Amino acid sequence: MTYFRDLSPYSFIKTQFSPTVVNVGWLDAQHPYSQRKADAQLVDRLLRLCKTHPVNRTRGWHHCPFCSLYPVTMTIDGAEISLGSAEIRLTGERHVIFAAPDLVCHYMAAHEYRPPDEFMAALVAL
Repeated sequence: MTYFRDLSPYSFIKTQFSPTVVNVGWLDAQHPYSQRKADAQLVDRLLRLCKTHPVNRTRGWHHCPFCSLYPVTMTIDGAEISLGSAEIRLTGERHVIFAAPDLVCHYMAAHEYRPPDEFMAALVAL
């Protein structure tokens, strides 16, 4: 997985660069990240977004850099979905768009990743 610092300008897929798109959740085992036990309802809300509105799907799958889980799967509404091959977008205040790998759900649920407050506020408002 590619690492990008939270809230840095999005540049993973060059054709989609915009100054209002910022990175969230592009984690790597070599870099520390904010931690807090995840709210299960917010993880569920984010997982629904991953299931219904994935963007920038790729042909391959990324493993989890912390537990090496491959493929990474989670269950929503009784259905198992695979994570690690797409991104999601979430719009926050002042038209900021957060770009996150769909693995962000796993990072929050399994590794207590705490996304930036701005991202969490956009998720609550979703």
